[in-house]
Amino acid sequence: MALEFRSQMDDAWYDARIVMDGYDCLRVKFIGFPDDHDEVFDANNLTSFKDIAEFRRRFRPVSVQVQDNECSQVAKGTLVCVAHAVCPDDRRFYDAVVYKVLHEEHRFVKGEEECPCSFILFWRHGPKAGCLTVQDLENICRVQPRRSKMNPLLTSFLETAREKIEITLSKICATPHEPAYDEKACRPSVSQRLKQKQQQSRRSETMNELKVFASGTEEYKKGKLRKDLFWEFANHQCQLHQRLLIEEGRIWHLSNAMRKR
Repeated sequence: MALEFRSQMDDAWYDARIVMDGYDCLRVKFIGFPDDHDEVFDANNLTSFKDIAEFRRRFRPVSVQVQDNECSQVAKGTLVCVAHAVCPDDRRFYDAVVYKVLHEEHRFVKGEEECPCSFILFWRHGPKAGCLTVQDLENICRVQPRRSKMNPLLTSFLETAREKIEITLSKICATPHEPAYDEKACRPSVSQRLKQKQQQSRRSETMNELKVFASGTEEYKKGKLRKDLFWEFANHQCQLHQRLLIEEGRIWHLSNAMRKR
């Protein structure tokens, strides 16, 4: 079963295969890379069910390159896996979400369809995480849905990690109740509760508190004015950002058209 794996070294997705390395360890081997790039994971290091779920999400079916005649499938909101050039000879793949599509009429060159559309993407991780950039279709792959049936080796490894956690939890639950750990012994004394209450009171004095004012008062008018000014500024900033992205997309498209002539 073909897999891709999100590396812990650079957070990029790579085509990979997995093998067991002993009973408790899983070795991830990256296709096209020598063995010294392997990443090895020990089931003992997955110490919670959350760790298991996060590790499971690092695996998925291999993403598929989008063809020119399939560009309509790359719509706003689509999760895609995109090539990012770290340097001229080093392209790495990271996830992004399609923010906007700048459609252009497709053309045919020597009988083959070419897509000149531009795609504004919001990067979810990697060097461009949190940023918007414009990309051509040739850099975009379609993320495949995860299957309910996983790779048997991955299933076995995760089951081993799950069993270890359950054994640890059962040992904790089976520990006899000693006086030092009795419910009454663990219950804070009156003096301790008073001390905790004083500490909470001091902390609350330094925190920003929500203030409520009656409608029509001077304080209410000031607060409403500040809120209106904030939203006006936020909306204006959003409009400028969208306009900038559209202009960037047009410049990108013109630049590509000039290069292809």
